[in-house]
Amino acid sequence: MKKFDEKKSSTSEYGSGDGDGSGNGYSYDDIIIHIYRGKDVYYINKLPVIIYSIEENIALCDMININNFALNRCYFAKYNNVFAYSYTAKYALEAAMDDYIRLHDIDSRILLFKEKFLPNIKYSAKEFCKWYSLLNDVSSFDYNLFFKKKGINLDKDEFTVKYFIELTINGYGSSIIKKLNDYYK
Repeated sequence: MKKFDEKKSSTSEYGSGDGDGSGNGYSYDDIIIHIYRGKDVYYINKLPVIIYSIEENIALCDMININNFALNRCYFAKYNNVFAYSYTAKYALEAAMDDYIRLHDIDSRILLFKEKFLPNIKYSAKEFCKWYSLLNDVSSFDYNLFFKKKGINLDKDEFTVKYFIELTINGYGSSIIKKLNDYYK
């Protein structure tokens, strides 16, 4: 397989479909595709994909939508045997890394947090926000809403670990944040 240039290969295809409202449909387990439009089909995380190129741990693919057989351009990334996909190679790799961290128990995640964030240095609110999600296993919608309610601008604000703990210690996942606080004492 040849190498890819993400900027050149970021095209996408869109599909549409109709339903009858009956609730009938297929899951990915119902249909196994071996060849599609003359290309071999592989399964990554049970998702059917056509792989065009692989460079190190990133694959440029088209994911096949089983409902209407449309192709959706994406990148799959592998990090420590965890796979994730997104519309860009960068986001696919970030998602794989995040999913890998989520596989760890909470004490291991706290240790990873402590390795990343030194006590008296300011870091971006966006980075803390991401780690709030990784520690508490909450969606980006939830943590964005939480920080927005606190008046935090994720794109501009920076703060220390101490301030991050003060912000979150009484919110969702407070037991995990209290444990985190103990690690910094």
